[in-house]
Amino acid sequence: MPVRMTLPQLSMANLAPARRVLHVTAPQGTSVWLRRSIHEEELAMKLRRLLIAAAVLLMPTAALAAPGIVTTTISLKAGPGEGFPTVDRIPGGARVNIHGCLRGAAWCDVSWSDDRGWVSSQYLQYLYRNRYVYLPDYVDEIDFPVVPFVLTSYWSSYYAGRP
Repeated sequence: MPVRMTLPQLSMANLAPARRVLHVTAPQGTSVWLRRSIHEEELAMKLRRLLIAAAVLLMPTAALAAPGIVTTTISLKAGPGEGFPTVDRIPGGARVNIHGCLRGAAWCDVSWSDDRGWVSSQYLQYLYRNRYVYLPDYVDEIDFPVVPFVLTSYWSSYYAGRP
């Protein structure tokens, strides 16, 4: 049952806690303002939900990373290619987290220790059905994320402060 109030009883203290269910007997302009306020609040709630969903989708994919192993000592590169600077050296047999590969799976985005970078997929094994398999041989059989590479955003995300 809606709460009925006359205009003198209406105050911000009365309005704030029950803004959505309040029915006010007041002049036309006030009633329209309350409807508009409720509508704006509903839009704000929808916008908040949308922003939360977008934030979840844009979160770093560390939780989605797949376990892997490098097959030999390899350079962790700042980008997908030999021309990019070396960030670190990963010893053969080290476990890495594979975040995804470029389309065609030639280079994969991995993290190791406290570093993040790119390695050639030909030096990666991936945990598939409880065993490690050579990644290039299984890339079409597994649901592996295809990731993009944009130098400016990747560099600012993982190498901020480095020359």
